[in-house]
Amino acid sequence: MSDLNINEINTDSIQGVFDSLQEIGKWSVGSIVKSIIDKNITATGRTQKSINYRILGENNLQIYAELGERAPISTLQYGRDAGKQPPIDNLKEWILSKRITIKPIAYKRASSENWKPKYTPQERGLNSLAWAISIHIKENGTKRFREPDNTVYSPILFKTVQLFAQFIAKQNEQIILNILAK
Repeated sequence: MSDLNINEINTDSIQGVFDSLQEIGKWSVGSIVKSIIDKNITATGRTQKSINYRILGENNLQIYAELGERAPISTLQYGRDAGKQPPIDNLKEWILSKRITIKPIAYKRASSENWKPKYTPQERGLNSLAWAISIHIKENGTKRFREPDNTVYSPILFKTVQLFAQFIAKQNEQIILNILAK
């Protein structure tokens, strides 16, 4: 199978259609990205772009996400538990990406030669909203944590394991047949 179109593939009916680990990797990554988009749990698109696969050796396929210091991809499926406060900068980026309405917060003090405001009223509103969301997550966790969605990527990874096993079985079957034919 080449030039995979994930929109045309039903994950429940896939059987023996992949001839290489690269095709399985492409299908897996594409399916996870499609799931994230279909479930509308995307903001900036960086998470989808960070999902990739690599082939190590003849029989080793890894699906991974390079998110750097950002939250792990598992938060898309399982959310974030209460406890540690999420980074304010990430929340500000999320607020802007989601186009959430921000109420500007004006300064009570007028600027002068001795004092200039550090932030614009719009930036103050953004900082305040991000801080409030951060505190809420720290104290309560995210809604996704309270109501996880086990269908974001787990079924795709399960199917990837099945496809990988079928691929390896097919390879070994051919090796055994070649040995027996001698």
